[in-house]
Amino acid sequence: MPFTPDRLRRRIAYGVGLVLLLTLVVWAGLFVSRAGLLREIRPVRPGPCSMIPGFTGPEDIAIDRARAQAFVISADRYGVFNHGRSPDGDIKLIALDHPERPPRSLHPLPGIDFFPHGIDLWIDPDGRRRLFVIDHGRDGHRHAVRIFDVAEDGTLTLAETVRGSALIDPDDLVALDARRFYVTNLYGSRGGFGRFVENYLMWPRADVVFFDGNRLRRVVDSLALANGILLTPDRRHLLVAEVIRNRIRIYRRESDVSLVPEGSISLEMGPDNLMMDEGGAIWVAGHPNLLDAARRMRGEDHPSPSEVVRIEWKPGAPARVVPVYRDRGDELSMASVALPWHDTLYIGSVDAPYLLHCSLDGRAPPSRIR
Repeated sequence: MPFTPDRLRRRIAYGVGLVLLLTLVVWAGLFVSRAGLLREIRPVRPGPCSMIPGFTGPEDIAIDRARAQAFVISADRYGVFNHGRSPDGDIKLIALDHPERPPRSLHPLPGIDFFPHGIDLWIDPDGRRRLFVIDHGRDGHRHAVRIFDVAEDGTLTLAETVRGSALIDPDDLVALDARRFYVTNLYGSRGGFGRFVENYLMWPRADVVFFDGNRLRRVVDSLALANGILLTPDRRHLLVAEVIRNRIRIYRRESDVSLVPEGSISLEMGPDNLMMDEGGAIWVAGHPNLLDAARRMRGEDHPSPSEVVRIEWKPGAPARVVPVYRDRGDELSMASVALPWHDTLYIGSVDAPYLLHCSLDGRAPPSRIR
């Protein structure tokens, strides 16, 4: 049969269609796997749990071990993004050894529409303390990093505000010293369409930005929804949570702006915030089903599973991931941070009106608040 232009066009169309079909199959497989759509959520409990009320979305926590207390953010993110309300933001102080005591509101920015998100505490060798807090502003889009001086009684006084176009959608941060910090951008796109593509086509556009005391500069790019960030105590490694790729990226710090990829830790969930305990284990809270999390973020009254794992990790060695807490979303939806303190575990979430307080030794928590 002669090779005609019509046959050529049909073959090209067939080839293009086959490539598109294979691409769709590969995408669907990756999406189903990474979003956790086929994963069965089997509840896991470290021990009895109770609720500590008095919060609105305790999404992140910063611990002060020397003073046995923790700073917890509180903000009505759903009210802002779904109903146009004020974030009603606050930083609350809890006494870790006395969970029966109600959280203390610090009101660090009275008269300002404060919308706190990621948080980190820096302590220098002489005991000076500074609290770093991401602030999204009244409408959730006027991003800044607020740096507060911390008094002995926990009172916060604003010392500095850092703004810049590099803060596209800041999610979490970690302090390097009294002024310098790393901050993750959850998205690399500013518009809704770009973020849709990042979410559902898994386009890696997120990044990590470093503030050197004078300006913000990008130091890591091509991340798939960059979330929690953690600096090891020796400052040699920076760890970054990639939500959509279900992993924690590990970077070796050659300098403040030179970060060398050094592997990753795979998880069965979309990791949120990262915490490290005194023994060097990494505690990660996250989202086993990303579509359920997306529905809840849109304001739907839909349970979103929660999970907490402890990771035993040392540079250059394989990581061991140990499940600690898992829930279908009935007790706690959208866990975002896990803070161990002696024989108890504090778990915060994106939208719950309480902190979850669980025993780690199988016994009832020292105090129950409902």
